Parts: sequence; structure tokens; C-alpha cells
Amino acid sequence: MRLSSDDDRMAFLAPRASMSPPLPSPSPLSRRSSPSPSPSFLSYDDDLETGPFFDKPAFSDHILSISSPSLASSVFSDRLSPSRASRASRASCTCWSRLQRVVACLVAAHRSRRRRSGAYRACLTFLKVVVHLCVALFVLTPILAPSYTHPPAHYRELAARCHATASLYDRTGCANPHNQQVFISVSLWDEGGRLADGRWGGALVELVSLLGPTNVFVSIYENDSGAAGAAALARLRDRLESLGSRHALVYDDHVPLDAFPTVVLPDGSHRTKRIAYLAAIRNRALQPLDTLGAVNGTHFDKVLFLNDVAFRPIDAAQLLFSTGGPSSPGSNNNNNSYSNNSNNNNGGGGNYLAACALDWKRPFAFYDIFAQRDAEGYSNGVPIFPIFSGAGRGLSRAAMRAQSDAVPVQGCWGGMVAMQAAYVQNRQDGLPWPSFQNSADHVVNPAQPNASAAAVYAAAHGGQPAPVRFRYEPELYVEGCECCLFLADAAAAAKATAAATATGGQQSLPVVVNPYVRVAYHWQRLPWVRIIQRWERLLVLPQAIATRLTRRLPTYNPHRTVAAGTPFVEEVWDPDRNVWTRKTRAGRTGLFCNVREMQLLTVGPRTGDENWEHVPVPPGQKLYFPT
Repeated sequence: MRLSSDDDRMAFLAPRASMSPPLPSPSPLSRRSSPSPSPSFLSYDDDLETGPFFDKPAFSDHILSISSPSLASSVFSDRLSPSRASRASRASCTCWSRLQRVVACLVAAHRSRRRRSGAYRACLTFLKVVVHLCVALFVLTPILAPSYTHPPAHYRELAARCHATASLYDRTGCANPHNQQVFISVSLWDEGGRLADGRWGGALVELVSLLGPTNVFVSIYENDSGAAGAAALARLRDRLESLGSRHALVYDDHVPLDAFPTVVLPDGSHRTKRIAYLAAIRNRALQPLDTLGAVNGTHFDKVLFLNDVAFRPIDAAQLLFSTGGPSSPGSNNNNNSYSNNSNNNNGGGGNYLAACALDWKRPFAFYDIFAQRDAEGYSNGVPIFPIFSGAGRGLSRAAMRAQSDAVPVQGCWGGMVAMQAAYVQNRQDGLPWPSFQNSADHVVNPAQPNASAAAVYAAAHGGQPAPVRFRYEPELYVEGCECCLFLADAAAAAKATAAATATGGQQSLPVVVNPYVRVAYHWQRLPWVRIIQRWERLLVLPQAIATRLTRRLPTYNPHRTVAAGTPFVEEVWDPDRNVWTRKTRAGRTGLFCNVREMQLLTVGPRTGDENWEHVPVPPGQKLYFPT
């Protein structure tokens, strides 16, 4: 059956001029076909709304333009009486109005479905592109752009020397061809002996072998670890003696908290600050360096601080001798002055004042945010790669993204730190002053920073600083990580030494982080750290976005740029009136390390790794220093 043409439809649908009977010509309704060669609108399945001729109205417009009274008149006028025709016309009008609305709704629904279908297809296409792009990045990044997996050539040379033979004893000294003297300092809590008897102890013994047993002095201070911990430390001592390494392994059954300085809380109770405890314990591990006689007159080149972390011995050697540049041949620095202890003339290797590893709590999450500060003193961003924020000039973040092995920072620790020994070792036969081994002597009084024992010693020795030791912030509701303060003091000591001896020396040597050297807090996670880092470049943009969205990273420190001796205003807690008060003071070293919080040791026997708690900071501060 052929459909009628458009002209025939228009003739049929047009309003009649009168109610006269139809002409004898055939009615349009009786025509079954049209002689017109034009194609039918309904033959276009893809689009019912448009015909092949764009200058004609669409079929739906024809339907909507029907005049129901005219149609009723044309059909019924010749068959019905006037009254009955009028009633039929009104009924027909109502019927056609309803039909018109139905058709309008159907057309609108059709158009809406078309719009929704187009939007759906566009969203689906976009989603497919995004998924394919993500898959491509995930597959290609570890192949074409892995992070920190291609170290400089001198790293590979050191590793090749030590991997040439499989035997531990055949590799003796392979990582230390210039026989540098290395002091390893460890403060340990080892309940059950799981560290000394386990993989940590084995890794330490292997590290001593790689460095050369005669080049190493191992100092471990351990306390409150129980009988099993003491026995494991004794067995570790035997293993070091069998290698021929010098050592000082000290164990204390119990160290009471009343042996440490305390603070008085607003409720009148006396408590020990956690950082005060940690600083004193770390200083006990350094006691062999307090006098030259305790180490048989050895002048050390490097100090390696080691925490209870999972580490690769070869990585520790790389941190010592490869960071910032290769080792260079030279003579041992058995000198009596700081100024001659430059790694440019002592076969030192590693152009740094201090170099830190990166410690990972999880394979993708950095841990030691408390100690680390970037090159401008800002705290970290969200602790995933590249760790640092873009605050200021973003120097540390840029160096991480550039895959540098010496990322500049002002503070760090990362579970393992290599450092120039000149600013830690006392190279005199006696103590610098009688109470030097009392940790309270190294605390800087915020009200009188120039009255500290170290400042008095430097003034009496022509500006020559005393050996650096760990310290803490003594006032309430302010903390500075002892490790961050230690490196800040070391940098100040290097600068003062250069000024006192009229040489450039190590004044220009930086504190850096070496991202090629990574440690973990579980041995099972250490291999995963190496695997996950191949994809970590994909985290650069998410880390930047997440850091900005937090709105509080890096944490604001109003004293970040205050230099030692510079007047500034500090808001402190007045324990007598229990209110915050502002005081004008002289700046002290390491203010960029400080945070507005307080950590206290818990009262009672230690039952786990975390024997401390946070104490809420009282309200009422006027100076913005967020907790």
C-alpha cells in the first residue's frame, strides 16, 4: 500500500471554506497512492522528525496543525442535521484536542529520548577514553618512566664491587675502598630480642662486613627490654667480635622516668616529655664519641644513625658513600680540627652535611613527617610521592620530581642518617665541660638562648662550637623533633666552624634526602617498597590536588623563617596564670622544626612500641599556630 503524497495531505487537512457537499472528485481518504515521485516521510526510519526536503514542515508539525472542527465539518456536514452536526463537531473538537495533546507528548518524549541517548553515548565514549588512558599509563609508566630505579653510575659501581662474590667474608670492605672510619649509633628497645636475633641483627652484621670490620665502631644503647632482649644483645656482641669489629653495646635493665627532666601541667602534675626522653637515650648511644680515648683515638669520617628499621646493607653503604657524588681517593682525616674534615680532601665521598633515607610505613606512604622539613622549612604535603608540597619555591618537590639523589631539606631522619662526624665527635681527650653528658645541658632556654652551655662553650673557644647533641623544647605545648633540631644545630655548627676558621669548609654542604635509599618498618613490606616506587610518578598530580584540598598542609608555622638571634614575638603558655601570653624573644636555632602540640610519656610499665600520648592544647591563642 502506497502512502499519499504531501500535497494530497495538505489538500485534505486544509480547512473547508463551506459546509457544502464534497465535489464529485475522489475524496483524498479514498486515494491509495500518489502519482508524485517524491519519497514518503515515513520511509526515513532514522529521523521521523525531518523529511528529505528541508523546506517542508516535518510530519509531526502536520499532525499538530490539524484543525479538528474543519475536519469534522467536512466529514459529517452532508450526512447530519445542523443540530446533530453541531454536537458532533463539538465532540470531535474535544476528541481531536486530546489526540493533539497525546501526539505532542509522544513527540516531546521522542525528542527527549534522542537528547538523552546522545548525552549517554558522549559520556560512554569519554569514559572509555579515560579508562584506556589509565590502563596505558599504568602499563607504560613502570617500563618507560619508573621512579628512582636508575641510579647514577657510581651507585652501580659500588653495588658491582660488592655483588662480585657471594660470600659475606669475601666482600669485606668492598663498599669502602678508601677505608673511611664509620661510627654506627643505635638506640634500641628490643623486647623479646626479635631485632638483635632477627633479620635486623643479620643486616647490621652484613653492613659491618661491607664497610670493613676494622673501619667500623658499633655503639648500641638498649634499655628496659627484659631478659630476652639482653640475651639477644649479648649474642649480637659475639657476632661482632667474631668479625673483629670494635663495639660498645650497653644494656640497662631499667631507666626510671625520674632520671629525666619534667614539666608541670596546669593540673599540677609532673610529667616527662617524650622528646626529652628520646633525646637523652640517643645521646647515651653517642657517649663513646664524648672523649677521644673512648674510641682509642680514632677520628671518624662518618656517623651512621640507624633505627630499628628493615634495610638493605648495600643501601646503607650507598647512603654513606654515594649520596651527592662518588667517593674520591684521599687520606684518612686524622686531624684535630673541624675545618680539615671536608669530604673533598678526606676520601669522603658524598657531598653532604647529612643525608637521610626515606622510611615507609606502607609501600606507598612516607612515615617520618615529624622530623622532615623541606629546603625552605615547610612541613610536608600529603605523605605520598613526591612527599613535599609546592609551597614557597617548591625546591624539594622539584628535586624529587627530577629524580635527584640529593634532595635539599632543612630537617629529616627517615630511619637512617649518614653524617659528617666532625660535628658530632669530640676530638679532645676530656669532656668539653664536666656535665657534657647530662642531656639537660644541651637544652636551649627559649627565654635566654645565648645562655646555654653550648653557647657559653663557643664563646669561650673563639666561636668554635661544641659537638652537637640531641635536645628538646622545654616549654609546655610546643614540640620540636629531636632529630630535626639535631640537624639544625649541626648546620649551624658547620657555619660557625667555617666562620671561626676563616674557611669555606662544609658551610656550603647541604642536608639532603636520598630517595634511592629506602627503609621500611616491616621486613615483608621492604620488597614492596621497591616494586611500588616504579609507579609512583603517577601520584604527582593526585598528591598536589590532595595537599591543596586538605587546606592545612603544609602546617603553618609562624616562626619558620626566624633565624638565631633575630628578635621575634612568641606566644607561650604561662603556667602561673594558666593563660597564653606573648613575649618578645631572640630567635634560636631550629624554630622551623616546632609544632604546636605536646607529647608526654605514659605513666606505668611500657607495654608496646608507643609509650606516649598527645595532650590537648588549651584554647585562647591569639597568634595563629595551628595544632
